[in-house]
Amino acid sequence: GIIAEATLLIPLAGAIDVQAEKERLERELQKVAAEIKEIEKKLSNKEFTARAPKEIVDVQKKRIEAAQLASQKLEQALHRLG
Repeated sequence: GIIAEATLLIPLAGAIDVQAEKERLERELQKVAAEIKEIEKKLSNKEFTARAPKEIVDVQKKRIEAAQLASQKLEQALHRLG
């Protein structure tokens, strides 16, 4: 949401323990990556996509898009931390 995006824009230097923040971001990235994998597995399962209602498949596609976006933001935040 808006608050999460705003916190990424705050200058980070000196405000936080950089190492702790890096570790937190890396854990988040791993969680998001696992979620992406899980959804990709579902979506690549022909049986799932054939049997599941279109709404369910669409929800999974939206979830994977959101997860990919979150992943990009986490990587950018990590990059800024250096």
